Amino acid sequence: MGKRTAFFGAGEMIIIDPATNKLYPTPPASIELTSEAETAEARGLVGGTSKVLADAIASETHTLTVTFEVTGHDTMELAMGRAKTTTPEITIPRHGELIVPDDGNYAYAGLTASTTVLATVEGVDGYFLTPAAAAPQAGEFQVTTDSLVFNAEEAGKAVGIAVYKTYTNVPTIGRDTEAPTVGSGLESSFTLYANGGAVKQNILIPQMSLQSRPTLSATGEVTTMELVFSVQQLSGYALPYVILDVA
Repeated sequence: MGKRTAFFGAGEMIIIDPATNKLYPTPPASIELTSEAETAEARGLVGGTSKVLADAIASETHTLTVTFEVTGHDTMELAMGRAKTTTPEITIPRHGELIVPDDGNYAYAGLTASTTVLATVEGVDGYFLTPAAAAPQAGEFQVTTDSLVFNAEEAGKAVGIAVYKTYTNVPTIGRDTEAPTVGSGLESSFTLYANGGAVKQNILIPQMSLQSRPTLSATGEVTTMELVFSVQQLSGYALPYVILDVA
């Protein structure tokens, strides 16, 4: 078995789903196209000794790995393999951080006394804060209209909060079990650059399918996503991908 990298580098890319005529937004990416072959041997007796007379490729697999910066919700539809649908109503926790003011009153628009809020003092000496229905004691906090109220004991401390918010008509990926699957029968073309952009390789992949869920990596405020596709060879093509000399 042998594995080789046919193409590797940075380039520009498009991914199209011919079934829905969707062009997925794909920013400049790191692209790697690899081929792995399983060989078969023909053996025979030579001078009474079994030797390999010939070998040939019995099967091949081709994989395209693409890494790019996450730019929007539409690309996640492709990455997760499910079409986007609309959720009529959903309540989710939203993260936040704050510094408790000296008077203990922190303004937070949209809160009501019935809003579910969780809170914890952050840091090495951090501790959970307990919701209170009345004026909070040390280690407690109170949710009121448009504000969070803390005890003076917590003044100046960093607090992490989770505020449960309800949203309506939310574009959603991965919740609706009846949502159509996407990610198979895709078409792609990309341009790889070399020698400072003076040399270009233009590659067309007539058909490929998403092979796995994405790998997400976050550094600061930048999130990158790695997608792995299985490249299929179509009837009438000598190779699973085509190299074109076009400007």
